[in-house]
Amino acid sequence: MSKAGTIFFITETSRAHGVHEAVNEKKRPALCTVKSVRQTEYYTARNTGYTPEIMFELTLPEDYHGESRLEYEDKPYDIIRAYEPDGGGLEIIAQRGDVNEPDQDGDGEPD
Repeated sequence: MSKAGTIFFITETSRAHGVHEAVNEKKRPALCTVKSVRQTEYYTARNTGYTPEIMFELTLPEDYHGESRLEYEDKPYDIIRAYEPDGGGLEIIAQRGDVNEPDQDGDGEPD
């Protein structure tokens, strides 16, 4: 699978209002190619408790500013890994759910 798409990087800012905290989300678009996760990437991540579902290839690495979350087709994703392959660009491996809570028991849900 390989198709052109747009992802939205999500950044959150919070401000204290007395005893309450307001959280604002900002979404920033980036053009990408949507690909399937490579088999080796999938099994390596599964061995560490993550469930990679999708890969996004950015042609402009400078579009990525270290965000940990993104949105694609109105679905939220957590970024597991972002790296620059030898051929250039930037590849982002992502999963649905909370990346900070890996799936230790292999049931597809964060533990």
